[in-house]
Amino acid sequence: MKKVFWFDRITHKLNCKEVSDDYVLQANELPEQSDLVHNPSPTERLSMQQSQLALQQAQFQSSQQKLNSQLALQLATLTAKGA
Repeated sequence: MKKVFWFDRITHKLNCKEVSDDYVLQANELPEQSDLVHNPSPTERLSMQQSQLALQQAQFQSSQQKLNSQLALQLATLTAKGA
């Protein structure tokens, strides 16, 4: 015996039933998944690393712009006091 799942669009519920091992899935049914762990491929890992690096770079640039603004304000303040 195995479990089969399907989504009922009228009741908006996920349903489950037990069927024989030789049962043929219908178009709207999915088999039970025993392994839900996703092992990313090397390409997916590289893509994730690139995304993380891009995020870190954007965060760094944002911090750098904030510091530059603070320095510019301090310089303007000192210049105005000296004038």
